Amino acid sequence: MENGSTESVNVSTATFTREQWDEVGYNEAISAVQEPFTAYTTQWGKDDDLIYREQVLTATLDESARDSAKAAEVRDERDRRLSLCDWTQLKDNNLDDTAVVLWQSYRQALRDVPQQVGFPIEVEWPVQPEME
Repeated sequence: MENGSTESVNVSTATFTREQWDEVGYNEAISAVQEPFTAYTTQWGKDDDLIYREQVLTATLDESARDSAKAAEVRDERDRRLSLCDWTQLKDNNLDDTAVVLWQSYRQALRDVPQQVGFPIEVEWPVQPEME
């Protein structure tokens, strides 16, 4: 306009094609799937369908962080299993002496889980004594 004012134009985007969206700078973008404990170097590229996709150039697994998180998870499960059988060590547990010893052995095996070969990735859980 001559006096410096602007004119607004109403445009419906409801029927825009992918090409029209591309012309106005709007494109769909799809991120790469990324795994926990992994550092990525990526770049974005626009394909023939005008969709931007994140492409992984390099991926480096942080095994130490993964193993630490897994160890915490396994210890939490071990602690949960221990807490479920705390009652077996009380004096008024109504178990005979043999059962108490079986439960003590089970509980010790739970406490020894972090010393297993393959911990924390491979864990063999001890079998809980049978309740009679």
